[in-house]
Amino acid sequence: MYQKLLIDKKLECKITKDLEKVFSNNNINYTFSEGGDSFQYNVLYLTADKNNIKPELANVFLMSNDYDFLDVKDAIFIRRIEDVVRVYMEGVWKSWAKELQFLAQCSLAYSKDKFDRERAERIREISCEMLAYKYDISPEKIKEHFASEIGYQTPKVETRA
Repeated sequence: MYQKLLIDKKLECKITKDLEKVFSNNNINYTFSEGGDSFQYNVLYLTADKNNIKPELANVFLMSNDYDFLDVKDAIFIRRIEDVVRVYMEGVWKSWAKELQFLAQCSLAYSKDKFDRERAERIREISCEMLAYKYDISPEKIKEHFASEIGYQTPKVETRA
C-alpha cells in the first residue's frame, strides 16, 4: 500500500467532488504536483501526459486509448481516475505479470522437455490474461506485444542513423 498520491496538476480539473469523496473514504492522501517532486518511497504519481512520467516515482498513467501502454514504460495503466484507488491499495499485480512473463520466456528459451515447455507456455498465457483482464484488452493483443519475443529476455539496444 502506498502512503501518498501525487496527481499531475494538468488533471486537477478532472478531480470532481465525487472523486474527492472516494479518496477520502479510502484514506488516500493526495496532492497536486507541478513536476518538481524529488524521489519518495511509497508514492504514486498519476498523470495522463506521456512526457511527464517520473522515473524516480511509481507512475500511474491514465490511458486515453488502448495502445498507450506501448508508448509508456515503467507505469501502471488505468482507464478511469477512480481506478487509481485499487492501484493505491494493491500496486503489485503488474510486477507479477512481468515476472511471470520473464520466467516463462526463460523457460521456453532453455527447456528441452516437452512438458516443461507446455507449463512455460501456460505461465505466459496467465501473464497475458492478467494484463488483458486489467486493461480490458484482448489477450491476443497483449500476447502479440507483451509476450511475442523468444530467447532469453535482455535489454534491447539499437542504433539508428
